[in-house]
Amino acid sequence: MSRNFDDVAKLIDKMLSKKGDVADRSLSLSAEADNLIEEAREVKQETLRRRIDAKCLKEEIGDVLWDVILLSKISEKKKLFTLDEMLKALKIKIKKRNPHVFGKEKANSLEEAVEAKRRAKKEWKAEQ
Repeated sequence: MSRNFDDVAKLIDKMLSKKGDVADRSLSLSAEADNLIEEAREVKQETLRRRIDAKCLKEEIGDVLWDVILLSKISEKKKLFTLDEMLKALKIKIKKRNPHVFGKEKANSLEEAVEAKRRAKKEWKAEQ
């Protein structure tokens, strides 16, 4: 999986380069965020179907991932942060927000897991 992710990131780098796609190079963070929202809506619509079309859902989720990576790469070009920095921050957040999975806390039921996540999110926000 990591190789495929890296390959997609490199494709996007090329598209945003001077030799790449002029339309993609002109995208703003706001415009691309609008695209992300639209793609997320399409994922939601597919998940609401009585019979989910796996091929369609895979494509729509891929479009969301595309937009997330593209937003990160546009941010990188604007010297806001790198994709790697974003991924590192995400790893930390996932671990902090799931103490019952990655920490010493235990959750033996759905209710306990939801409560552990709620507490961790509240603590995380207080630290920020």
